[in-house]
Amino acid sequence: MIHQLTFETEVSAVKDTTVLVVPASICGQLMESNIHVKALVFEKETERFSQTLWALQMMLFKKFDQRLASYFVAAYEKSGKLEIQKTQEEIARDVNSAREVVARMLREFSAKGLVNVKRGAIHFLDIEGLKKIGSSPRSSL
Repeated sequence: MIHQLTFETEVSAVKDTTVLVVPASICGQLMESNIHVKALVFEKETERFSQTLWALQMMLFKKFDQRLASYFVAAYEKSGKLEIQKTQEEIARDVNSAREVVARMLREFSAKGLVNVKRGAIHFLDIEGLKKIGSSPRSSL
């Protein structure tokens, strides 16, 4: 079943990067001749498919303020930093939304004292408040 899945991929680099593109035919030959390559490819495909299902679940069952708050809490928990160095466009791409929607929600979060918006960064002022929004069954923003 996993061989039948196809989707477009977009890669963004924030610094100079060298990219090696391996044709699908060569990748297929490597998978057939090396079980470790095959296992790695299946593992990565499964991870990507799980991420896609998670994104769909978030879009279908959570309001946008909850999704954005959850995204900020996850970024904080991953880095331990009270700031995320991303543009509104990058955040929008990460949460599967439009930049304008992210900008509007950031204004609301800022008015509530949850975040401080800077150029190219968001500073978290109230992690507990963001956690409450992200985990609430029906947010009241």
